Amino acid sequence: MLRKLMQSLRVNRPFATLATASGLSSLGSSVVVFALPVVYLNMTDSLASMTAIATAEALVGMIVMFVSGPIVDRFDRLRIMRISQLEETLNDLLLFLLVVFNITAVPVWMTLAIVSATFSTVSMNAEGAFIRSIVSTNRMYRAMTVMQGLRYATVLLGPAIGGLILQFSVASVPFLLGVMGEGSAFLLLCLALKPSDARFRDDEDENANDVSNSDDDSDNILRESWKGFSLIIVDGTYRATALFLLLVSLGSGVIFPSLTYGMTLAHAPAVIIASLSMATGLGGLAGAMLINPLVERLHLPLGRSIMLVTLVLDAAVFVAGLVNQWQGYVAMLLLMAMLSPVLVTGLQSFLSAMTPENMQGRIFGALNVSISLASVVTPAMASGLLARTGVIGAMMTSAAFILLALVSLASSRSLRRIPAADHWDEYLTQLHTNEE
Repeated sequence: MLRKLMQSLRVNRPFATLATASGLSSLGSSVVVFALPVVYLNMTDSLASMTAIATAEALVGMIVMFVSGPIVDRFDRLRIMRISQLEETLNDLLLFLLVVFNITAVPVWMTLAIVSATFSTVSMNAEGAFIRSIVSTNRMYRAMTVMQGLRYATVLLGPAIGGLILQFSVASVPFLLGVMGEGSAFLLLCLALKPSDARFRDDEDENANDVSNSDDDSDNILRESWKGFSLIIVDGTYRATALFLLLVSLGSGVIFPSLTYGMTLAHAPAVIIASLSMATGLGGLAGAMLINPLVERLHLPLGRSIMLVTLVLDAAVFVAGLVNQWQGYVAMLLLMAMLSPVLVTGLQSFLSAMTPENMQGRIFGALNVSISLASVVTPAMASGLLARTGVIGAMMTSAAFILLALVSLASSRSLRRIPAADHWDEYLTQLHTNEE
């Protein structure tokens, strides 16, 4: 199974290049994402300021995600990724300077967070759409598995590196490593990828439906953005997926900030806090590289697999909340991360296969608004739950949201009946026939 995944990297040079650049960028950003709240809280000891910064960043990310679809569908996706990667490099450099000179002003940190959220959100959407144009449909699930595996590997390495640095070195070094990772990815995108590498563009789909790309200048960004949402509202599969992602994101989004903020304010060692992210990375890497290929090889129905995974995740969060020990939380994150790739990769690759190439940006932009909406409220929710009910209350709230997500999934016939990957063509044809 692992050999087949690696073959996907070797035989497709554009995909291998994109995956490598994405891995370098993710490694740099994961170091920064781990270090930022720990360093800032240690500099200011202000949970309210950190919550305000995180909320503003998430809110801007949601707004930008809403309008990023038309930008990604209309303009050169590779150029978008290059510009965004350059901005991320400069952003990490400015964070490095803020820490070096001990500048803690909330407006400064919030401005950098907002700018970073803007460019990284557009880049994330562009990367997902670009994959659709460099990978054939029958390799989509495998390509998404590789990308998820690389991301989880960086999630594992980033906090480990950041935690060790913060434990034994100065607080500014993690941001310098972020500059190196993001800068290397920028150079790779500029030197090793070109627009002509998009060999699988669906040019015949330009007028496939009434919400396809428009060259009419009067068709503005907001109107084009709404086209993606209109299709999600009309199509039952998209609509059910958006609701499921929103509820799961609300549930899972409460967990990590609650644990990170709570342990930081309790003055837990940075290495212990890093173990939470390390568990997430280790479990995700195992899930992406072992469980995902196993699901594909055994031809397991995707819909039922996601329902089972959601049920197990809900039980894990509930039990960990009852145990209320950091070892139990690490074990919970390990299990959640190990099973989550089935959910993430499965839904992502299936929706990518059913969405026309010229609608990728708008559809996934609209769907990701569900996740961004959760990201806006979860930092404040986690902060409020910590203040009123402690970590246990946060875990029970998370379990309730995940349970609602399971109910919503079970109520959707189109999602719970998604078959194994090798039957997607037949299933998509059936769905389109039923809609007609």
